[in-house]
Amino acid sequence: MFLLHPESLTRFAIASVMLVTSCHAGAAPDDGSAGPPPWFAAGIGRVPSADATAGATVEGEETRISAGFGRASLGSLNLTFGLDYEYTRYEYDGIDSRDRDLHRLQLPIHFRTDLANWQLTGYVAPGISTSSNVLKEFSSAISSDDFIVTGRIRLEKTNAGRTWFAGIAHDRRFGESLAYPVVGVEFDPGANVHVRLALPDPGIAIRISDRQSIHADLYPAGHHWHVVYDDYASDFEYRVEAWRGQLTWRLPLWRMLGLDISAGYEFGREHHLSDDAGLRLAIGIHDQWFIGAKLRLGPAPIQKTHGAWL
Repeated sequence: MFLLHPESLTRFAIASVMLVTSCHAGAAPDDGSAGPPPWFAAGIGRVPSADATAGATVEGEETRISAGFGRASLGSLNLTFGLDYEYTRYEYDGIDSRDRDLHRLQLPIHFRTDLANWQLTGYVAPGISTSSNVLKEFSSAISSDDFIVTGRIRLEKTNAGRTWFAGIAHDRRFGESLAYPVVGVEFDPGANVHVRLALPDPGIAIRISDRQSIHADLYPAGHHWHVVYDDYASDFEYRVEAWRGQLTWRLPLWRMLGLDISAGYEFGREHHLSDDAGLRLAIGIHDQWFIGAKLRLGPAPIQKTHGAWL
């Protein structure tokens, strides 16, 4: 696992502080999380071509669809149900591999319940993470290696305007299936500012009008997929490691319809894959800017790559 680049982290921290100190009084802040369903969102993103190991280049494109479509209560236990799909395409030059088309589809179930003076929150999200050729021959090509389950559980308590939380997550955000702690505090230092001081994903949200806000987030942006070769005779694990510093501007369009425009910097980038000859490759890729846009209907969350918003 890689470490944060100090220079990139410093640039992100300075930009975040500038956002906080430049804000003006306004309405209650929007923290960028999902509201009660129903809601729907569809977006695209692009990481332009960047130099990689041994003179190669790699670029990426992302297409995302997510939805919150139901909720239920079982006593004090509140549940919400959703869908999160992302299609990722990586294109190569100078690497002995065809371009890869990768899919992740999950059905997250979020839960919340009261425990004495605490709240227990989290989610579980079963799904699949695989290559396009598996989906084309789904009934014959699908295997247990394609199925994934990610999740998080945390205890949180609000005291004196601060929400403290601690828990554990298990997902692929660091490029492999990994369990890790989540801990931090959320609070509103001003009427229009929401701050999340947390590991591994701090953030700041600033509301600049009743329906308009700016968000700055830092988060691990990795994943891994089970990939099958075109002859269906062999397979490999495609692992991506990266971090993203992301700025998102949330704009209203019409009634419940809104637009999110995102841009940021992806760094600490490594791809681990097998080429067409079956040789295992570890490809270091230069840091690169990225852009994205998303249409949302209803209280959809800010979308982050590879399901990091979950």
